[in-house]
Amino acid sequence: MSWFNGYLSARRKELLGIWGVGAETADSIVLYGARQPIFVVDAYTRRIFGRLGLVRPEAAYDEMQWLFVEGLSPSVGLFQEYHALIVALGKDICRPTPICDRCPLLDLCRYGAESLSAQPSAPRSSPASSGRVKRKVVVLPISRATQILPPWASTRP
Repeated sequence: MSWFNGYLSARRKELLGIWGVGAETADSIVLYGARQPIFVVDAYTRRIFGRLGLVRPEAAYDEMQWLFVEGLSPSVGLFQEYHALIVALGKDICRPTPICDRCPLLDLCRYGAESLSAQPSAPRSSPASSGRVKRKVVVLPISRATQILPPWASTRP
């Protein structure tokens, strides 16, 4: 297996050497094409986890990727599903202009809480009518040992 991982690492480096192929594209090819466990970080990942306050805005791609690699089991299926859920949330709800009152992560999101509290007092729609998920299980790959968490995260329980 270590030979294969070395081979895969060399192929990733090869991909990164192609003009126009960056880390996200190379990792997408590795995860979805070669079916090897590598986490793909994209603009949705950066936006969502930045708004949740779990990564610094200036965190590098590799630093953000490490958050997931360190916090999740290295499984192709898990990485693909987690990435797909991030894409769906970022595309449909946590957009550049977000629809915070429909977000299943609203209870965890500092940005959403601040955004909704700054809006004029309008009745909040119920979870059923707004499209919010009534029951949810949220697994966030959080490690207080990583340097990409904001300072306030280390003081939270």
